[in-house]
Amino acid sequence: MGTAVLAVVLQHTAASSHSLTDVSGGFRNAFWWAIGFTAAAVPLCLLLPRPRPTSVDPTVKVPAETTVEL
Repeated sequence: MGTAVLAVVLQHTAASSHSLTDVSGGFRNAFWWAIGFTAAAVPLCLLLPRPRPTSVDPTVKVPAETTVEL
């Protein structure tokens, strides 16, 4: 979805531009939109649940050689 929004921003500014300066302004706008998407996504990523640590029981013996038959 973010890529589509950036494409629309670029297309809108490129269609209404009359000079290279206007076109560069479109890329500037798209850049800041991308920064905004990133700034909005990073805090949400930090809220994702983390895996629970597994506790290791030191009294459980694990065999040195374990074979798996298929």
